[in-house]
Amino acid sequence: MSRDDPAAKPVLKPETLVRMATYYLARHSASADRLREVLARKITRRLQGDDGGRPDAEELRAMIDPVVERLIRIGLLDDAAFARGRANSLAAKGRPAWRIKADLAQAGVDADEAGLSEVLDSLDPLSQAGIWARRRRLGPFRIRDRAAHRERDIASLARAGFPVGVAKQVIDGDGTLTERDDPGIDLDQD
Repeated sequence: MSRDDPAAKPVLKPETLVRMATYYLARHSASADRLREVLARKITRRLQGDDGGRPDAEELRAMIDPVVERLIRIGLLDDAAFARGRANSLAAKGRPAWRIKADLAQAGVDADEAGLSEVLDSLDPLSQAGIWARRRRLGPFRIRDRAAHRERDIASLARAGFPVGVAKQVIDGDGTLTERDDPGIDLDQD
C-alpha cells in the first residue's frame, strides 16, 4: 500500500492474520467458529474503503480458513478444550444442561462431538437449581422475607431454564440440596 495513494486498499498477509488471531486468543477463549467471525469482522473493517464496499464471503473465507486450520494444527485452537472449559464454568454456576448445550451450540461447538453430551445429561437438575439459587440468594438462601419473595424466586429459577416443579422444590426446601460448590461432575476429560 502506498501512502501517497489513499484509495489503495491495505494488503493483509497471512502473517498479519495469524498475529491478529493469536492476539485475540491470548485474551479470549474461543471456538474455531467464533475466531472465524472475529477475523471476518476485523478484515472487513480493515478492508472497507471510503466507498463502503466490503469483501465478499468467498474472499473472506479464502483468507481466514488457512489461518484457522494452521492454529488448530499447532494446538492454539481446540474446540473440545473450549467446550470442556465453557461447560465446566456454566455447570459450576448452576446452569441447566440444556442451557449449557445451547451456549455451546451458539459458540459453534456441538456437545456430542466434544464428548460432553452424556456428561451434561447426567447433571442433576435439582442440584443445578440449588447452585443457581444459592448464587442468586433465592429461597432458602435469602437472608430475610423468604415467604414474601417465594413467587418471585420461583419465577427467577424458571427464567433461568429450570422446570417449575424443580424450582418449587428448591425454593421451598431447606437449602441442603447443595452442600458442594461444584456440580459433582468431572468435565475435564483428557
